[in-house]
Amino acid sequence: FGGFLMFWILQGDKVIVGSFYGMEQLGLYTIVFTCLMLPCMIVHRIANALALPILGASYYAEKHFKAQCQMLFALVLAVTTVALMGFIYLGPWLLIFAFSESFLQSLVFLPWIAAMACIRLLRVVPSVITLAMAQPHCELLANLARCLAIPLALVFISLDLPAISIAVAAFLGETLALIVAVATIKTPFPLWRLALHGRGPVLALSILAIGILLLQPW
Repeated sequence: FGGFLMFWILQGDKVIVGSFYGMEQLGLYTIVFTCLMLPCMIVHRIANALALPILGASYYAEKHFKAQCQMLFALVLAVTTVALMGFIYLGPWLLIFAFSESFLQSLVFLPWIAAMACIRLLRVVPSVITLAMAQPHCELLANLARCLAIPLALVFISLDLPAISIAVAAFLGETLALIVAVATIKTPFPLWRLALHGRGPVLALSILAIGILLLQPW
């Protein structure tokens, strides 16, 4: 069942784009999605490999667990901020350099997929914490929430919206998954306090993301 969920999370939007908008739009969407999501998946694997054993040991020893969670949050937030800047300001140039100007139209998908990728990066924090605490059902619920982007995308299609709406649906699904992940995990302290502890960087990142999505500087 988990593998089925991961298939729809990673491939469902592509299936919809290819089925309803054609192979050309699928190619443009897939290039941006792959180039932006691959670094996020690598960061997630590194975080699991490095942080999971440390958090697991501190949780069961009941020592320094909150401090280590705060450190993980700070590191992930810093990586997310750098990634967002890189995706938005360097992404267009790198895509054109790698795939030529024939893929210039793919840049219309970039801001929403970049935002989705950064939300996926932020999900590293609850994902690693829930595994360290042996609560894998929280990650399952988050993935179920992420799959709600599929029916939302079908609603957008029924309204005859353009292909970029599928990227918007994916972003909303990823955001909902983050909310569900934070809401369902049962930590010794409220998980939202991590964001409150780093409220300055969180606010700055939020303003940066909203500004980029609205202005689309390229």
